[in-house]
Amino acid sequence: MNDSNKYMTAEGRKNLEDELFLLENNMRKIIAETIGNASETGGILENAEYESAKNEQAFIEGRISEIKQILSTLLPAPTHKSNKKNVEFGSIITLKLQTNKNSKKTYKLVSSAEANPSEGLISVESPVGKAALGKVVGDEITVNTPSGKSKFNIIKIKQS
Repeated sequence: MNDSNKYMTAEGRKNLEDELFLLENNMRKIIAETIGNASETGGILENAEYESAKNEQAFIEGRISEIKQILSTLLPAPTHKSNKKNVEFGSIITLKLQTNKNSKKTYKLVSSAEANPSEGLISVESPVGKAALGKVVGDEITVNTPSGKSKFNIIKIKQS
C-alpha cells in the first residue's frame, strides 16, 4: 500500500459506516428471521430456502468483517485544503483522450476500497490513478489498457 492509498475520503468512510450500520442492525435481523422461518417450514435438510438464507448470512457476515477491516486500516484523508496544483489523493481530475478531442472524463482519486469507476471514483492504485499522481494541468499521461496504450492530457485539477 503506497502512502496515498492509506487514506479514505470522508464520503467513502461515511458510506461504509452507513452500510455497516444497516448490515449489523437490519440485515442480520432479517436474515435470522428468514433462517428461522425456513427451518420451521421444512427442516434444514434439502431445504432450498434455508440453504439460500444461510448463504446470504455468510455473505453479510463476510461483508461486515470486510468493512470493519477497511475502517480500521484506512485513515481519514487530511482535511486541510491543499494549495498544490498537482494531482494527489482526493483530487478531481478531468482528462481528455488525445485521439478523441471530444472525449472528456472526470474522476476523483480515492482509495481502492471506495473506487467505483461508473460513479467517477477511481483508485490511486489504478493505472490511470498511478499515471496521474504528481502531474499538473497540461501534462500527458500514458495508460496501458486492454486495447493498448492510451494517451490522455490532464486539462483540469480540482482539490477536494
